[in-house]
Amino acid sequence: GEGPCYRRRHLRLLDKVPGDLARRLVTELAGCERGLGREELIAVTLKTAARGRIGLARQSLREMDVRGVRPSITAHNAVLDALARRHRWSECLSLLTMMKQKGPAPDEQSYAAAMRASAAAP
Repeated sequence: GEGPCYRRRHLRLLDKVPGDLARRLVTELAGCERGLGREELIAVTLKTAARGRIGLARQSLREMDVRGVRPSITAHNAVLDALARRHRWSECLSLLTMMKQKGPAPDEQSYAAAMRASAAAP
């Protein structure tokens, strides 16, 4: 990274700031010299998904995949839950398909989120 890495502070702030600032924090975190570790990527995914920032949460999942980081069922289910809350059935289905292909294998919570999304889909 170019500047100092404020990893702990950024992770702590992530769930307290508005969308544009959250995107900037995620970008700065990704630019940290060592990058984010698995647990930090999971934390970013959980925080952003909980706040409904699905794009940032999916970005964290992609980052795990790109880096070859072992996937997290907790992180994937958090994104599925966020998609279900927004009734985004096709995106849930797409993520479930990816999980079946690359891991982690979907579990009961994964399918429950997809069912909630499909029930509310237009």
